[in-house]
Amino acid sequence: MDPRVPAPKIIDSPNDLAIDLYADLLQRLADLGRASDDPGLSPAMRAFLALSWADMWIGNGGFAGLWQGRTATIRGLPDAAALIGAVEFASLFRDANAALPPGALADDDALAEVDFGPLEAIEGVLTDRYYELDELAEMLGDFVIAHPDEFFS
Repeated sequence: MDPRVPAPKIIDSPNDLAIDLYADLLQRLADLGRASDDPGLSPAMRAFLALSWADMWIGNGGFAGLWQGRTATIRGLPDAAALIGAVEFASLFRDANAALPPGALADDDALAEVDFGPLEAIEGVLTDRYYELDELAEMLGDFVIAHPDEFFS
C-alpha cells in the first residue's frame, strides 16, 4: 500500500510541516505494518524519515542520544543529507560517523559495546556544529515542499 499521506490544507512553516509530516508518516507506516527504513519506500521518503529521526535525537541529547542504536540509519545519514541538498549536514554526519571507533557501526550490538566516555569531547564539538548550522527540520520541510509527490497522496 501507498505510504504517502494526505497533503495538509495549510502549511504554517517548513519546520512545522516537517515535524507534522514525520509524525503522520510514522503513524501511516505503523498502520501498514512497515518500518521507516523499509527498502520499498522511495529514497526521498527514507532520507526524510532518517533525518527527521536524527534531528529529534540530536535535539534531545546531542550525538550521544543519536548513538544509541539504529546503526544502518546512522550509516546512511550522510547520503540522506546529501539527497535533500543539506551538504553541511552531510559533512557533519560523515565526521560524526568517522569519530566512532572502527566497527562501531557494523550493527546495533557493536554500537552498544562502545565506551562513549572517551568520545565525550568530540560529541560536544559535533553537537555544537549541529546547532551552528541551519535548522535541519526547516531544510526537510523545504525538501518536502519541492517534492510533494514523494510524500502526499
